[in-house]
Amino acid sequence: MKKVCLLIIALTLLTEGSFGYLQRAGRKKRDSCFPLGSGTTPNIENIFLGKCLDFQTKKAIPDACPPRPVNCNQLWDDFKDAIAYKDPCKIPLDAYDTFIKDVPHQLPRDKTMFWSGTDNIVHAYTAATNTLLTLEDTMLGYMANGLQWCSSTDKRSTGLNFDECPNWWEEGCKVASTAFYSGTSDAIARQATGVITVMLDGSRTDGAFRNDSYFNLHEFPNLVPRQVSRADVIIVKPFDKPLFETCGVGSVAYLESLFKAKGIQFTCTDEDNRAFHIQCSHDPTNELCGRLETANSGNLIGPHYHVAHLLAAVVMVMYWI
Repeated sequence: MKKVCLLIIALTLLTEGSFGYLQRAGRKKRDSCFPLGSGTTPNIENIFLGKCLDFQTKKAIPDACPPRPVNCNQLWDDFKDAIAYKDPCKIPLDAYDTFIKDVPHQLPRDKTMFWSGTDNIVHAYTAATNTLLTLEDTMLGYMANGLQWCSSTDKRSTGLNFDECPNWWEEGCKVASTAFYSGTSDAIARQATGVITVMLDGSRTDGAFRNDSYFNLHEFPNLVPRQVSRADVIIVKPFDKPLFETCGVGSVAYLESLFKAKGIQFTCTDEDNRAFHIQCSHDPTNELCGRLETANSGNLIGPHYHVAHLLAAVVMVMYWI
């Protein structure tokens, strides 16, 4: 009777844990209770300072912590003063140089992850693997990630415009976020060492490796060949879109030639199991996710894999009782 009760409890916990795993893995980022307007994010200073402190305490990524405590108020001043009271459409690309210099960021060897067109997958990927870091995972990018900001020329204001910001795609307009991500992308690329990973979207009709991407304009040119030994490229696509480019084809083949010309080894895959599982965690009912099998063994993997191992553990416990 004791064995039966323990088995029932174990199976109950197993079931609840499995569903909890799926719910946590597939949870979408929540929208704001107060949707953003077209201007600078309300309370941006408080949010920025909170994220600065959060990164150094709660978030604390192993091997990527700042080498010394950071003065968050100084970083906010750097961030704001870079654009305050300037024309919001005439922000120079070097506007954030002081901010970048004052952020004591560092990247562990073999852990740098670049991406282009894969925002909906790559951050879930790095969070799940816990072995790779995108710009947004570093202190340099974390504080501004998810925020919207622009300058105001009104001397009676704080220097930021909370009513309306220009769009980055407006012709002839050089906005603050473009300057920020251009500068921080340059800095991250210069720090990359060892093996780097690049995630690209193979469903794009304009090419997985695009001429106007931050990766092409800022990150690839700033990679230092004597520091980077190999580039591992992962091609992904949304489940509901066809694959236009894959390894050795089109712009991906061109990217391979660029890496090799730089003296950096190149690998490529369009069948990354981890990326596939991440997509299934967000869309578990998709018919593609019902066939989670490894190419070489045919064994079930993904959520079913975890369930099988937990069941095995239950059986072992019952055996020794």
